[in-house]
Amino acid sequence: MDSAVGSGLHEGDEVSEVCTPLIEGAVTANLQTFAPARATFWRGRVDPPWRKYPEIPALSIGWRMGYGQDYYLDFYKWFYFLPDEEKAAYIQANPLPQGWPDIYEVIIENPWDPAWDAPSEPIDVQEFLDWWNATQ
Repeated sequence: MDSAVGSGLHEGDEVSEVCTPLIEGAVTANLQTFAPARATFWRGRVDPPWRKYPEIPALSIGWRMGYGQDYYLDFYKWFYFLPDEEKAAYIQANPLPQGWPDIYEVIIENPWDPAWDAPSEPIDVQEFLDWWNATQ
């Protein structure tokens, strides 16, 4: 029986032959989409998360994964390292909308952890595929 898992992998295929181009393509697309935004992000005016992505509700999982999380973590780091007087001016210029938790207070009271900058553990694709095939 063919062990394809919807990924184009078949029995006997080397995982790296199939997955490396897919991963590299995803990374390239991600960098093309987000790198320019991040470069301008650190140089100047930064929109609060609710203004940048108004389609993501205040308490949505969208702030904990995907582009919302990427932006929120960048915003967190940027805001945390602002001098106190700039924080106060930013808060006054960008009040929290109704229904939003006080993210300014959360950021101020919880120092940025450099470990958050560390890349996550790389996924072992073969281990995942072995697990997936065993569960089917």
